[in-house]
Amino acid sequence: MPIPAGGMGRAFCFLIQRNFFVWLLAKISVSIVMCMAVERWYALVHPMRYKVVFTPPRVTLYVTILSGIVLIVTLPTLFQTFAETKGTQTVCVDKPLMGSILASQVFTVLYCAITAFVPFMVIIATFIHLQFYVMAHKLLPQTHAQKRRRQLEIVLSRMSAVVALVLVICIFPSQITFILFTFNLTNWDVVNASSTLSMFNSVFNPWIYCLTNKVYRKEFAKLIRFGCTKQDKVVISSSSNDRKETVGASI
Repeated sequence: MPIPAGGMGRAFCFLIQRNFFVWLLAKISVSIVMCMAVERWYALVHPMRYKVVFTPPRVTLYVTILSGIVLIVTLPTLFQTFAETKGTQTVCVDKPLMGSILASQVFTVLYCAITAFVPFMVIIATFIHLQFYVMAHKLLPQTHAQKRRRQLEIVLSRMSAVVALVLVICIFPSQITFILFTFNLTNWDVVNASSTLSMFNSVFNPWIYCLTNKVYRKEFAKLIRFGCTKQDKVVISSSSNDRKETVGASI
């Protein structure tokens, strides 16, 4: 890729050409969805411990730690891309990590495993167990308040499960093709196509939230109506009619 020559050449290569921040944020999203899956599991399976384990400060700590791990694991990718001057142009060139093809291959497998495959396994295992748990405890005697709360938790868990499933479907192919490319088993066009699919995950999420949860649908409807609910419209309409009647009487 020809780029302007100068001191920003290498910075351009590893920040823009390799989409460093795009993939960093995507992998952080994966870790957050994994945390969300574990949170849903605790909410249904261990409701008493849930109140202790998932306090707001602790959730912030979990997300910070997971984001830090992803950042540390992703940093070596910066040392695989360099800027080289060829004639009057500076181009981005990929080189093996530490000058070794084997080191690059091992790193790629570990990178995908830590930032994607392990979180995917946790997500899938968590929601599969949740499904069996809900089915097994469906007929247990409960008070009306407990039943309503449990139904709400199940609805939220289903929404989270759909979000997680779509995330896995979108990002998993890109990780497989990235590994295959590192082992020279596919080409860069296939990697780019699978990467495009992974980016679509951000497009799907708002629709998932809207279609799987009544509360989200209500809030989206309010946004579409610029925050004005049906009740608000009735009040505004009544106020408008009152003003018209007042003006007519004064005339």
